[in-house]
Amino acid sequence: MENEQITIEEWKALFEVAIRFRDQKSWEWMRDDMIFGVQNPENGMINYCIVLGNIGQYFGFSANLGTEGLEGLQKMNDINQNELDAIHFQNCIMASFLNRNDLHPRDYKLIKKLGLSFRGKNQWIYFRNYTPGFFPWFITREQVINLTHALEQGFIVAELIKQDPALLYSSHKNAYYVRVPEKKGKKIVWKSEWREPKPLKKKKIKRFEIDDISLHRIQNSAQRTSQVWEISIFFLPAPIQDNKKQRPYFPYMFLGVERNEGLGLFSDTFEHEDYQKNVFRNFIEFIERENVIPKTLMVTQEEIVEIFQPTAKKLGIQIKKIDKFKYLYLLREHLDQYMRK
Repeated sequence: MENEQITIEEWKALFEVAIRFRDQKSWEWMRDDMIFGVQNPENGMINYCIVLGNIGQYFGFSANLGTEGLEGLQKMNDINQNELDAIHFQNCIMASFLNRNDLHPRDYKLIKKLGLSFRGKNQWIYFRNYTPGFFPWFITREQVINLTHALEQGFIVAELIKQDPALLYSSHKNAYYVRVPEKKGKKIVWKSEWREPKPLKKKKIKRFEIDDISLHRIQNSAQRTSQVWEISIFFLPAPIQDNKKQRPYFPYMFLGVERNEGLGLFSDTFEHEDYQKNVFRNFIEFIERENVIPKTLMVTQEEIVEIFQPTAKKLGIQIKKIDKFKYLYLLREHLDQYMRK
């Protein structure tokens, strides 16, 4: 269904329910931390949904895809998370209610093709898919159908919450109020259940071993120091688009900073494929080139611990997982401001 063309009827159905949801203005009584579920009738996945607009800045509806989407939503609400990574926490499809000048020409062309017309602030509608590491993009047919169901049920849940503000609160630990479909012939009948999210699938992280030649060369040539390095892997804010038909992606950056002086050590960017391998190779090459071995690596990501742990042990480098960096985050902020100019 990914590459199937979206029919006019499917677009009309989505816009119809989006207009109805927009005009409901459920953000007047719902906050963006009020999460409820809508099960996708096609594949059984739970959309963890929220209504956006309670603080009056951005109006919309977000259907976060499965347990991965729920985790991203929870990270978005975690004040301890790096705000520069916020867009990369999102794994969702979203209906947004914005202004005319916020639309891409493709959105405007679709609206006119459907014979629709909107006037006023926050009245224009567009739909996007948010995937970690990628630029927000136009939705597929599968996502159109999924979002149509989610918005329909979101409208119903919002009305129920208006009557009963405590609807989403339950004694069920770690369970969410979910609208569940049941197919009866060609019709779908919806009911409500409390369900716990499926276990989160752990990201595959490779552990790399330094080769014997490089290990021998470093051990015999590099100077052991008391230096402490802050290192991190993150997405750059500037997307890359290889061609106009492909979705732009955010490349990975691997950045290292000396913790005591705040001096930049190394930085490099990588495509998504084999980025962990390239990060590891970049690190070893830097140590060999500079002939220096740090005493400690400070990291905030478990991914980095997994990638470097075997080699760090062989080189006598300690790895410490911390909550916040001393200098690296400041360098990221400057980099972000520069690249957004």
